[in-house]
Amino acid sequence: MLSGPVVKVTTEHQEAIASLDNGQRSLLLVAASTITGTSPHLEGLWLATYFPTDTTIQFMPIYAAGNNTLSSLEQQLELTFQIDQTGSTPRLGEEFLRLLEENNYWWSGYIVFDEVSLAKATQQTGDVAPNGKAVTDTAASKASLRALEDPLDGYSSQVALLQSMCRQINTGTAPGVAQWISLIPSHILTDLDASQLQVEWETLASNPPDRTCRFPTLEISRVEQ
Repeated sequence: MLSGPVVKVTTEHQEAIASLDNGQRSLLLVAASTITGTSPHLEGLWLATYFPTDTTIQFMPIYAAGNNTLSSLEQQLELTFQIDQTGSTPRLGEEFLRLLEENNYWWSGYIVFDEVSLAKATQQTGDVAPNGKAVTDTAASKASLRALEDPLDGYSSQVALLQSMCRQINTGTAPGVAQWISLIPSHILTDLDASQLQVEWETLASNPPDRTCRFPTLEISRVEQ
């Protein structure tokens, strides 16, 4: 959640995404059951924030936030989640986005992953599960990420997946952006175009040994325990 004035600014480069006046960029990462069906379900929601000149990426959970039960906001997000199929290009529903804005969230762009693309990401990172065991079954890897069925387990699985992807960036073994772009629009939905995705991915994947991923809420919970 952001505090203070939220101001979108653009850069002189056409392919650059919007940022705050301090240079911060944020990507809304959404996990959904499907992006083509009539009744998609929200399965995960994270905000990844970073500065192009810094090597740290911060991941903030929105849904599920790491508790045993869903908060009032999480329940509202679950109920309002929708993929608008009425236009030429599918997009996240306005009511869902408006709810996030009313709760002071801001993002440069969003990327929605369905269960197929999430399972692919899980398999590429070595099928890492929170308990350290490999999840080799596709159905099991999909189910482990679902926050609705078990908020805490879904959160833990999503943290494990993001941490594994960060390790791939650190070791220079992360898949190229072209592989993800090839899944648009069948299994990935975004309001960014291909050139923007490529620029941002190259920014995040640069200087891999120095790239750091942080989970502030997870760090706080560990201190409190």
